[in-house]
Parts: sequence; structure tokens; C-alpha cells
Amino acid sequence: MKIKYEIILLFSVIAVLIVSVWGSLYIFNTFDPKEALSHLFELSSIITSLFAIIIALLIPFIMKDIEKKRKQEKRTEKEKEIIFEIIKRVKAYLNYYSKGNLRNQNIFLNSLSPFFLIMQEKYPEIFMKIGIEFVKKKSGSEIEFTTLVVIDKYIFNIYHNRIDIFLGHMSNPLMQEREEKCQEILHEMRVYANEKNNLSLDESWFDFP
Repeated sequence: MKIKYEIILLFSVIAVLIVSVWGSLYIFNTFDPKEALSHLFELSSIITSLFAIIIALLIPFIMKDIEKKRKQEKRTEKEKEIIFEIIKRVKAYLNYYSKGNLRNQNIFLNSLSPFFLIMQEKYPEIFMKIGIEFVKKKSGSEIEFTTLVVIDKYIFNIYHNRIDIFLGHMSNPLMQEREEKCQEILHEMRVYANEKNNLSLDESWFDFP
């Protein structure tokens, strides 16, 4: 088990304090006041040296920990930038969906899927954290399309010129207003990311449109 340097430092300080208290009591009980004062100076010098040695030994661990935290902060910042771009493009798909024909759900769209496919291959763990999955497929007629799955519940089949959405978890989801449905999807994405994966993402990122 890896022991943190803070714990080592804490126990070292406690040990030195115990030695200093015990040493002081021993000096006062053993020597007369003049000698005791001289010995106390010696003891304080020894304690100061011990603290200096402890700090010197721990400095490499402290610096390593600081560097590790700095790198983690950079990774977190980079991760949030990527998540923001992913959410922005998911919102673009939802925007197309909300403006489509309610009866046949066919909508014209620009080419957003290459971004998802490339980014998912590069950062699969980020997609998992926000509950997004992008899959390239072929239909029975060998027509290529991509499927966007949001938190294992909302499925968008994205073709060259339309999006088909399937929301099997509800009896009749199309009875809802489309903008309301899109905001609901984004809300569930935010809850999934923040509560399940502790990402603390900005709520405004999930506002629709």
C-alpha cells in the first residue's frame, strides 16, 4: 500500500514533538537551571536539524505530488473542453430532431458524425463518462449510417439525409413537444455525467437549443 508523504510528515512531527517534550522534562529534572538552559539550546538545535532532515527527505515527494496535481488539473481542463464540444454537437443533432417533421421524423443535417467517430476512438473513456456512444452500422440494403446512443436510452439512427429516433422506454414519446423532449435528454445527460461520474459540468452547457 502506498503511504502518502503527508502521513509520514505528520508522524515525523509527532515523533519529534514527543522527543522534544520528553527531552525538556528530562533536562529540567536532571540538571540545575543554568545547565538545563544550555542543554535546552542543544536540544532545540537537534530538533531543528531533525525537522530540516525530514523536510529535505520529503521535498522530492512533495514536488512529485505537486506535479501530479498540476498534470491532473490540465487533464481535467482538457477533458472538459472535449466534453463541451461533444455536448455542443449532440445539441446540434437534437436541434435537427426538434425541427423535423413530427410524422416521419426525417430531417436534413450536415455531416457531424465524423467528429464523433474520430473523438470516440481517441477518447473512449470521456464518451463513457457522459453516456454517449457512436456506432457505425450498415442497413440490410448495405446503406451505411451511424447510431448515436445517449445514456443507453435514446437511440438516433443518422443517415445521409435524415435522423430516425427510437425512444422505446416510453409508450408514446412523440406526443411530447420536441423541444421539451430535447431538453429532457440533455437534463438526463447532465445528471448522468455529474452524479454517476462526478464531473461537475456547467448546467448552462445542457440548455437547449
